[in-house]
Amino acid sequence: MPLIGPAQHRLVIHGLVTQAREFTLDYLTRFPSVPRLQILECLGHTASEWQDPSGQSVQTTRGLLSCCEWTGVPLATVLDEFGVASGANGSS
Repeated sequence: MPLIGPAQHRLVIHGLVTQAREFTLDYLTRFPSVPRLQILECLGHTASEWQDPSGQSVQTTRGLLSCCEWTGVPLATVLDEFGVASGANGSS
């Protein structure tokens, strides 16, 4: 785990919101957190492996995976706290 001073961290949300805000970790921990299981696949799995995996083991062609459980506050929960400006739709 990285050595990070939690008291020093801030989450700043600005832009298409009704009110820009800065959150401390202490403030964010008052929201309910949710766990999420996530599977991550290495970008090294190339198209050629999908097309012709002959002679390659499963570990070679599909073994670069990991599964983690992440726990935290969904961004939607934080945004609901102070509102998203009209016209903001999350696309870029």
